[in-house]
Amino acid sequence: MSLIGQGRVSIPWRALLVMFGLLVWSVPVYAEEGSDSLQAVIDRAPPGSTVKIAPGTYAGPITLAKPITLFGGPGVRIVNGGGGSEDRPLLLLQTSGANVQGVRLEDKLSLPKHATVEVRGDNNVLSDLTIATAGIGIRLQGADGNKIRGVHIQGTGVGRSGGTVFTVGNGIELWNSNDNRVENCRIAKVQDGVYLDTSRRNQVLNNVVQDSHYAVHLMFTGESDISGNRFARNITGVMVMGDDGSRVIGNHIEKQAANVQAQGILVYDSHHCLIAENHVIGNRIGFYVDQASQNRFVDNTIAQNFLGLYMTASRDNDFNRNLWVGNVVQAQAISSRDNRMAGNYWDDLQGLDADGDGRSDLPYQASPFLLALTRAVPAYQIFFQAPGTFVLEQLFAGDTRRWLTDTAPLMKPPDTATASAPPMDKTVPLVSFFLLGLGLYPFLHHRPGV
Repeated sequence: MSLIGQGRVSIPWRALLVMFGLLVWSVPVYAEEGSDSLQAVIDRAPPGSTVKIAPGTYAGPITLAKPITLFGGPGVRIVNGGGGSEDRPLLLLQTSGANVQGVRLEDKLSLPKHATVEVRGDNNVLSDLTIATAGIGIRLQGADGNKIRGVHIQGTGVGRSGGTVFTVGNGIELWNSNDNRVENCRIAKVQDGVYLDTSRRNQVLNNVVQDSHYAVHLMFTGESDISGNRFARNITGVMVMGDDGSRVIGNHIEKQAANVQAQGILVYDSHHCLIAENHVIGNRIGFYVDQASQNRFVDNTIAQNFLGLYMTASRDNDFNRNLWVGNVVQAQAISSRDNRMAGNYWDDLQGLDADGDGRSDLPYQASPFLLALTRAVPAYQIFFQAPGTFVLEQLFAGDTRRWLTDTAPLMKPPDTATASAPPMDKTVPLVSFFLLGLGLYPFLHHRPGV
């Protein structure tokens, strides 16, 4: 019976419960330093509620076992609390649908396999966190559809020299975790910035990784998207290993050069990958391609590296519309076949365009001469582009059928090029020609058959 006409309104009891529940969930729960422990406040908070943390220092470890929002801000710190916490993450998300934002986590345990944050659920969000750790910053274990954004992870590795980065943990690890997104994070002085193992369809977007081992490491993954990142001063920018169908697009990778094993992008035993629109500048090796097939390298800028491309035991890869500019040695291939190169720009091309189509009628062949020379005597690097080097290179050009060959190289950079290296000064004093002749004498004297 309606009571509206009598000045009263009847509300079903179920609706009252819903309204009460919404009211409870919409009212934040506050945690303050010096009162109840942060874990006690979290345990009392109903699912779906928000726990707002006042500025202060709180003891961990902390566990979220239900979907709540843990909201911090400036001055909020969670630190190791001791008391047997060594085997537990400082922050554990053992739930789905939780949100942790604006917290600084300080983990002083020196255990490289210890995770400061561990996620074991789906569709969680970690944002605006600052993590100081000697172990693993964030580990996802069997966790799908999570978002990690705006996180700053600072490890304790030494960085540039590559010495002790192997004794610390990774920045972000994904194990058997799919469809996750890591974006706008800053990671430094860890082992691998972002490490993915047996995981698929993950996105690593617009991050900065510096002074680490690998910036991004794909291991037995597939269909990942590594795009828009900036990697500098690591041992390797991107390691793609045992992968199928991932995309490495639009990254800026520079100064991976301090270590003898340094390279910009390493593609090993991987297939059907797209490597496109990357700027690979100032590294020891730009692209290292090993036992890889059916990959596409398109619209990349490979500039000012010691060796632009090193390929071994690889076949059936495509290289198109790439810019090779200012590299000491442009490219070399060993035990590789059926790789297709066409329409790339090489700044040392000596081409001829008789029909005016913008492509040279003469092919570009990547000579291994200088690389072989400097391997025998590293000091000969000083003779790069010295007068007479080109003549000597032609004298030692025997069977060129196995050289990497661009069948239709571009006469000028394509219109789509967005960056190029500054032109290299080719003016070398004439005395270097004389020195080159003297320096080559031991090399020539020890040639087989001489």
